[in-house]
Amino acid sequence: GQEEEEEEWYGVHFMQTRHPILYYLRQVRSWLDEHPSEVVVLWLSKHGVPDATGDGQYPGASVEAKRKFWERYRAIFDGLLIDTTSSSINATSIGDLVDRSHRVVTFATDYVEFTNSSQYALDGSLINNWVHGEGAFDEAITLDVQRGYFQEAQERNSWAKKEGRLNLMGMNTEGTESQILGAFKDRFLKRSFAQSELLGLLRSIIAHLSQFWGIAGELGGLLGGVYLSGLLDSCAKDVNIPGITVWCPSTLLEVAQLSSYYDQIAIEEAFLASFISPNTAERPDSRPTAAFPNAVYLDGLDIEGTTRTGTSLMDDAGDEDDVSHAFTRYSYVDTIVSYNAEVACRSKDKILHDDLFAGGDKGCYQLRRLVAQRRLKHPLQRWNDAEHGRQKDWPK
Repeated sequence: GQEEEEEEWYGVHFMQTRHPILYYLRQVRSWLDEHPSEVVVLWLSKHGVPDATGDGQYPGASVEAKRKFWERYRAIFDGLLIDTTSSSINATSIGDLVDRSHRVVTFATDYVEFTNSSQYALDGSLINNWVHGEGAFDEAITLDVQRGYFQEAQERNSWAKKEGRLNLMGMNTEGTESQILGAFKDRFLKRSFAQSELLGLLRSIIAHLSQFWGIAGELGGLLGGVYLSGLLDSCAKDVNIPGITVWCPSTLLEVAQLSSYYDQIAIEEAFLASFISPNTAERPDSRPTAAFPNAVYLDGLDIEGTTRTGTSLMDDAGDEDDVSHAFTRYSYVDTIVSYNAEVACRSKDKILHDDLFAGGDKGCYQLRRLVAQRRLKHPLQRWNDAEHGRQKDWPK
């Protein structure tokens, strides 16, 4: 009925999900049932704000409505939720979480009102949500900031473990005002007729304004028209990537895939720097020069644990051997798995100067070899396609 429909909760991140959120959570439960050795971490929040509570977190939602949703959430994951009275995120191993059937770790913002301080969730304010969302529209600065974060991640992780917190790194991006207006122009105004359409619109505006405010109205309309026209034509310039003169990423997917092309650089560099410290052979106690945080979230996610870095949108599978790189992908999941394997196996290594793996744990050797082979399927690739913002040697 109407009352039940009004109480449905949806996922919203610029756009609302097609189905209520419980529809997708049931799919997560089904996946967990099919993969009994996996652990999933979920964060419930309005828009990634860890500390906000009450109306500041969920405007207009009553305590009763929030707790009703929480009970429905609990029912879906019954038998799998972490019990914080016996498991903790900074001391319990993944193996123990699996053995205890604590395979759904939930961070809930507005923890007290939302869950009634439930033992089956953690307070969402324990998440350190680092976001740098300029992405595709300021890639040179974004890449430098991402590199800096990865270089500091080991210290951040040590602090988070001590405090029972979780470090979350946002590598997502978003559109800008000029990009949205540029997309409007490309979609609704044919490029060859754009200027004439705009001119007609401005003449109409000026005519209406001049009826009421005379010369002042004409001047205001003209200045406003110049501003609007400038916004419609500024998208390519505002992308801030050398070589783009006309192209404007007109959809969220185009923005995401452009950002993913440059995100792969920071991820790959961090992986290589974290794999082994340059001085490990001579100084076994030396530390790697970079690390990954507890979790990373990205845009442009594709199949097989990859991000789409090519120019063709993800609704087109295409031919991966296409020399135009329209369908190129990067193995970000296997890269992170490889990193975790390295961290887990490092203490088991018997590191020699001439052979890193010689005499080491056999299981670790096999795991490292497997993930290395998987990474080779979709390695980091860079190429020159100035029209679509892909540069091979920029930024440095």
